[in-house]
Amino acid sequence: MRNLNLLITGILFLFLISSCTITDINEPVTISGKITDSSGTGLSDVKILLETSSEKINTQTSSDGKYTLVIPNGGVAFATFSKEGYTSETKSIAFKGGEKRVINLSMNTIKEDAYFRIITNDVSVKNRGGSFSVSIDTNVKYEFSCKEDWIKCEIISNNLYIEYDENKTLEERTATITLNADFGLTHTIKITQDAGPVLKLIDYIGKDNQTNFLTSVPFISFNREVKLASINSSYKDIDLTAEYSADRKTIYFPNIKIPPFISTTITYEVESTDSAKIKESFNLKVYEGKQEAKSNNGQKLLFTKDGKYCWLYTIIAFGTSTLTQYSTTDLSVTGSLAWKQNDYSDFFYNRYNNCLYILRNYRTDIEKMDIYDATTGKFIKEVDLSEYLNNSYISTLGFAENGLGLTFMNYKLYSINSAQNDKFEFLSDNSMLYDPHQVNSLIPREVDICNNGKMFVLTKGFEMDDVYTVDSETKELKHYYNVKGQYGVTNDLYSGIVLGSYYNNSITYLDFKTAEKHNVTTNNVGNFATIIATGEQYPTILTSSLATISLENGIEKKFSMDGSSTYIMKSSNDGEKIALIYNNNLYLFKSEVFTKYSNKIK
Repeated sequence: MRNLNLLITGILFLFLISSCTITDINEPVTISGKITDSSGTGLSDVKILLETSSEKINTQTSSDGKYTLVIPNGGVAFATFSKEGYTSETKSIAFKGGEKRVINLSMNTIKEDAYFRIITNDVSVKNRGGSFSVSIDTNVKYEFSCKEDWIKCEIISNNLYIEYDENKTLEERTATITLNADFGLTHTIKITQDAGPVLKLIDYIGKDNQTNFLTSVPFISFNREVKLASINSSYKDIDLTAEYSADRKTIYFPNIKIPPFISTTITYEVESTDSAKIKESFNLKVYEGKQEAKSNNGQKLLFTKDGKYCWLYTIIAFGTSTLTQYSTTDLSVTGSLAWKQNDYSDFFYNRYNNCLYILRNYRTDIEKMDIYDATTGKFIKEVDLSEYLNNSYISTLGFAENGLGLTFMNYKLYSINSAQNDKFEFLSDNSMLYDPHQVNSLIPREVDICNNGKMFVLTKGFEMDDVYTVDSETKELKHYYNVKGQYGVTNDLYSGIVLGSYYNNSITYLDFKTAEKHNVTTNNVGNFATIIATGEQYPTILTSSLATISLENGIEKKFSMDGSSTYIMKSSNDGEKIALIYNNNLYLFKSEVFTKYSNKIK
């Protein structure tokens, strides 16, 4: 600023001397005047500093405020007038040589010139924490104070930054910030904060896995009264009717039903009585887990005895297959086996030693079988079958609780004892096992287990007219004939087999203890089924049509699908969990979804 003043003064000086001679410039200049206060009284001891380009000249006023000083020649000068307790003044002056200049000046005290300007007086804030700033225009020093501990202040440059805490009380509250400046200048800022508490979502369906859709009505709960402003679902065909608790802090949605294979996101906005809003969402599904399962060809599912894992064999593409282990908690991938596409043909589970028995195929060494740990996936050993096969091969295996297994070799029934180093023995070639029209043609082709792993069930696997059982302890063989079924399904829970006949629209339960047949007529037989746990005397099955059918009372429930059908399904040994493939995805369910909580699904 001073340089600018000098520049302007210099321009004026050049204008003034444009008509003067050089001798005029070199003549001395006399400057005099009187310095007074705001009342007109002369001020003594005012210091005056006159600066030219070549020298500095000092003087001060006399007791009556007068002063005189002489500079040797004309030119440009910069004058400063100062006195303790007064506001200093500066002037830039251009002089002609020989000039006598009178410069009078009135000076104010600092107090008279002091200013402390703040526009903000009253501020209203919401009950949630926040901050704001106040602009302060002043030329004096100041301090602030506030007795309330929910207010924090900080001076930064020309601003007072104010931070306020969340109001957790039920009452409106106020705070006063007092600003005290020099010379008795003051200002107050009053802050009024809305009553709390701040609107917060405190609980909702599925939070921290403490509640779930099956056992609880979907809900959202807040710390104060709210109303539902809007709500929508990513799955459109859903009833979002809301019901409020007595204190209107919780909203329930009792009519929500969703299809088994759908995961939907419910998005909502609520508003409290103080106009605060919260927009949030929650997710709903009835399955425990979901994984992609690309192929619908040659897949096979098996559960381990403890129900902690399931294994899925999948053909990904020609020449590429996988054998993957999944957790039955959430269906996360927990392991895999390197399936030797050109070597392996099928796999089976042995509950006795918790191992996977993998058969070699006819392209390579069909006389070998590999055994892997079903929990860790580690290779255990190789079993040589050359002594038993005699140009035949194994196509199926089933193992009982005591380690005894059954298979078919050389058109005969053999046992394999995993409790005795997987030793094979001939078991039976009883005529009842053979087609009377084809002497060397065995009727049964598949081996299943029922009755808590104590009984083998032998079937053709399709178009069944005969069912056989073998007691795992006594090895007694029994034959049940004149049965009809396009598929059969067993489980540890029951000592029988469920036969489904889509030709006759019927489901039959054959009890091996009593030889009793229990029939139900239905249009939802499907192409296959699995048994689920209910605790009833007769089984309840879930069919590929996604229908539950109770052989106890004949009640059936059909659940919605998009026109596709399930490809494969398997229940755990205890019937508590179901794994199935639908639309190229593997799903895991608790079986009670389709029984106890069937009212939650469409």
